Amino acid sequence: MKFLFILPRKRDIVPKGYEIICDNYKKELIRLRHTVKIISPDNAKDDRNRFYFFDKLLDFFKYIFRGCFSIDVLRFSNSSFEIYIQKLKIKENFDAIVLFQLRSALFEIKRLTNKKRTSLTFLFSVDAIPGNALSDSNDYKYFLFGIFEKWSQRFFEKRIINNLNSIHLISHNDVIKYKKVFPQNKIQKLGYSSNINYDELKAEKEIYDILFVGNLSYLPNIKMVKHFAEKIFPNHLNNYSIVIAGANPTRLIKNICSQYNFKLIANFPSTCKIIMQSKVVMCPSHDLSGIQTKILDAMKCSKPVVCYEQSNLGIGAESWRHIVVSSDELNFAENIEILLSNPILSKKVGQSGYKFGETHFNTSKSVKDFLKLC
Repeated sequence: MKFLFILPRKRDIVPKGYEIICDNYKKELIRLRHTVKIISPDNAKDDRNRFYFFDKLLDFFKYIFRGCFSIDVLRFSNSSFEIYIQKLKIKENFDAIVLFQLRSALFEIKRLTNKKRTSLTFLFSVDAIPGNALSDSNDYKYFLFGIFEKWSQRFFEKRIINNLNSIHLISHNDVIKYKKVFPQNKIQKLGYSSNINYDELKAEKEIYDILFVGNLSYLPNIKMVKHFAEKIFPNHLNNYSIVIAGANPTRLIKNICSQYNFKLIANFPSTCKIIMQSKVVMCPSHDLSGIQTKILDAMKCSKPVVCYEQSNLGIGAESWRHIVVSSDELNFAENIEILLSNPILSKKVGQSGYKFGETHFNTSKSVKDFLKLC
């Protein structure tokens, strides 16, 4: 089978997690001898490719929103863009088309058409989009992957949802929430997994007590490190070795590590290796409720993870069985101490977390479920 993945991939719009999902799905589909093509602004390096990306993206919207709205027709600021769309003759057939995250696609269209609007609550009427490769053909199957924002809910009337074969939600919390909005047979839990190979590095020795790992120029990660240093660390954790690991550490991160005597590691061979060298992994975020890559990576390495409830919403693990959920800063520090002082309990939580991750966040299983729908 031949698949087209439409991935509007701008780092300030689409979380890196979607790139990982897309890449993992592509690798698994190719391993199963299917063909995958990915289009995005990032791989549209010349005009023809750029407009090919637009051509397919607009086709997607034309299909799922056909006949549902009579909203402002989108007027392109560059008339040559519309001419390109009209003249494009691309006869490439796909068995299924997948769009990653509706919200990011709307942002991408707004950005690339230079359309200055304060609101993104505009969509397309059928007449707004000239006929192109897909035309009104129903030969394609359409899938939407992603997390929906609250403002998106009003778009999803039954007649729109019925045009999609499946909606794949990455977050456990979203699956529960949107089962009340969407037909249950349309909702699919998306398999999200890291590329970590636990078997290769399971012999690594533990040399650090507490680890935080993540891109250290990414604002939410910077906030987590700052929160840990100021609110959690003072609660009797000063006798433990603490590592802050990640690429591109900012000046603030360097200052925090210097002030609190944390070990900063900016260059390391692999995420898995640094996790395997640590006893406990932490994710001290009050803000992020989606899937936390660092938690799944730690689970894949059979390491216990300490986090707040918000960080577990997207995963849905059971506290003190697969993961350790903390109620506040003091409880966070206490939970770390409990794990470090009880290696047997720590190992048990880590091993249960590994099994949970393999069961609920397994790309191979998710791709097989996806193929059944195609």
